[in-house]
Amino acid sequence: MDRITSGYCMKYNLVVGTDISDLNITAVPENPESKVNISGNKGLKMGLNKVQIEVLSKDGSRKRTYTINVTKTGNPAKSTSNLQILSVEKFNITPDFASNIMSYKTSVPSNTDKVNVFAVPENINANVKITGPGLTSSRR
Repeated sequence: MDRITSGYCMKYNLVVGTDISDLNITAVPENPESKVNISGNKGLKMGLNKVQIEVLSKDGSRKRTYTINVTKTGNPAKSTSNLQILSVEKFNITPDFASNIMSYKTSVPSNTDKVNVFAVPENINANVKITGPGLTSSRR
């Protein structure tokens, strides 16, 4: 899995094979006085596993939790939930699309009443569901 370098994205997805039972994770907080606690990365079971990386400020007043959804499967190539393509018609997304990035932003004028999102999964058997305020759409 690629390095997590920003507090902007709080959830990540990872698919591993049956030969992986533990994940070795190194989490380095921006503030060296913060405490880091990692859970769920040992003894991975088949199917979905949730790994939590909790960063707690020195005084305990602020907490941020990152989640890695780890899917353990006998066929990782067919289990990917990544997108191959993601775009928003007439608008740019930031950061630029990459299949390992899970959060994007775009700006649209306030008088916009429709936004067309084009999302294609890497796995042809996967479903893509696009949701947002006042919007629910799914396509297979």
